[in-house]
Amino acid sequence: MFFKRNDHLPAVITSYDLVKAATLVFMLIDHVGAYFLPDEPWWRVFGRFGFPVWFILAGYARNYSIEPKLWAGAGLLIVGNMILGQYTLPLNALVSFIVIRLAMPRFGEMTFKGAEPVIYAVVALVILSIPTNALFEYGSLAILLGLIGYGMRQRERIPIPAWGLSLYAVVASFAVAGIEVFLFGFNRPQSLVTGIGIVVICCAMFFTFRPAEFPKLTEFFPRPVSGIIRFCGRYTLEIYVFHLLAIKAYLLYADAGVHAFAPTLFPAGKG
Repeated sequence: MFFKRNDHLPAVITSYDLVKAATLVFMLIDHVGAYFLPDEPWWRVFGRFGFPVWFILAGYARNYSIEPKLWAGAGLLIVGNMILGQYTLPLNALVSFIVIRLAMPRFGEMTFKGAEPVIYAVVALVILSIPTNALFEYGSLAILLGLIGYGMRQRERIPIPAWGLSLYAVVASFAVAGIEVFLFGFNRPQSLVTGIGIVVICCAMFFTFRPAEFPKLTEFFPRPVSGIIRFCGRYTLEIYVFHLLAIKAYLLYADAGVHAFAPTLFPAGKG
């Protein structure tokens, strides 16, 4: 189920590989800050740059079928949290992926029928972001970002002009940035860097990302480097699941205030 062969994918680096590999770096920075350096908020600031890409790509998918390994990965992390004495809610980001894939085909079509549904969707998803954030990671912000990806994929079919889709992407980016800054309680410089970073990354994905292959870049990098980039781009789910389980197992082993089989409903300070 995990780490299945992907011989059907290109033998060269693709735009997906580059974007996902770069995003994994931000994810690791974020998790170092979250689990090992909680008193150093700048790690979390730069870690915020990665998550929008995952959800934009989830909305950009060609189809919204839910692979068994996505269910399995989400379940493993939930069970792992319970065994390792971690919180139950919010459910992990793979559940957010599942929510996007369940909601996006119909919700995306309904949202982009015209300007009025877009406005309603943005307002509703922003209002719901705080309560839903307690249920699954990033809450309705994940869907707000998924709609950016949906707009990218379906731009030729959506009955909204290109400038309207662009405006949605920019507004959604600012909304996500503002709510993330609010939730993390960063100081002014940290808030500024976080906000600008999230907006730039979201807009860069919307305006510049396209499927592409890079054979010359593949040849330019030493073979191990190009292999690592492709591995990171094609096994992101597996890396996400198993590195989180490894971190939490280490915290249990290191006696870092983690107690086996003693889960809480919410993270410390939220319940």
